[in-house]
Amino acid sequence: MSIALSVRDVARSWHAGVRDTAQSVQVLRSVTFHLNDGDIAGLHGARGAGKTTLLCVIAGLLTADRGAVTIFGEPMRPPRPGGVAWVPERTAWYPFLTVLEALEYYATVRDLTGVERRERVAAALEQVGLGGRAAAAVGDLDRPERKRLALAQALVARPRLLLLDELLTGLAWADREAVLALVRSVAAEGATVLLASRERQAVADCPVLLELADGRVRAPNPATWRLALEVRVEPAAGADRLLATQRGAASLGEGRVRVPLGGASPEFVLARCRELGLGVAWSRVVAEQPRTGVPGGW
Repeated sequence: MSIALSVRDVARSWHAGVRDTAQSVQVLRSVTFHLNDGDIAGLHGARGAGKTTLLCVIAGLLTADRGAVTIFGEPMRPPRPGGVAWVPERTAWYPFLTVLEALEYYATVRDLTGVERRERVAAALEQVGLGGRAAAAVGDLDRPERKRLALAQALVARPRLLLLDELLTGLAWADREAVLALVRSVAAEGATVLLASRERQAVADCPVLLELADGRVRAPNPATWRLALEVRVEPAAGADRLLATQRGAASLGEGRVRVPLGGASPEFVLARCRELGLGVAWSRVVAEQPRTGVPGGW
């Protein structure tokens, strides 16, 4: 398997303050990692950790102070290396344009013309499930649809490396799962995907999971304690619905379900229950210590 993206010892600083009194803030210190062809990688980090800065360096929109980025075996060459598409957290479109017009305008900026432009735009709209909304005004789209449009804009370029900044942030669970399924379909066609989010649960199911903290990327360390949320849902028969949507969840009988938290919060699981139309009679966090097998609650 070949390496699609290699980041080696990348550092980047920002200058904060007015001229003459500006201070340098080092956001990326020594970032090193690589992704193989077809990988779907989640990049988690707190707000301000440097996720967007890192994606911009990879996309050629920012120059690193130090280090090297290699894409498909070639050194990254600003301003935009070939085969790379970046979807920012906030994408601006003219609200009065239709979905079709917005994508065609973008395709024109990418120097696509004639039949090729029309074919690519139509294919991208169908791929993200917006084929039936082509005539809708961009300003009338809801949040999940705008996320799909942002993804379609990237797919028009048929990228081999797709950089997604907070694409899943702020979406309800069902919408998040639908968009993530689209991302998986893009990777299945051969693209490599790097998906950044400040919400760990949004990227927890990615096959490759990276943590950005203190200016460095690392693989997450296994927790000393494993946490789960036990809930009793009403009606009790609805427990099957919660079990079907939560990986690793276990039935405890009489409407009680134990859901491993992983990187999620108890509030996330309770919100899932509400989305499924389930009431919660009670809930509690329980824990166990894997290294010793000593239970701390179950």
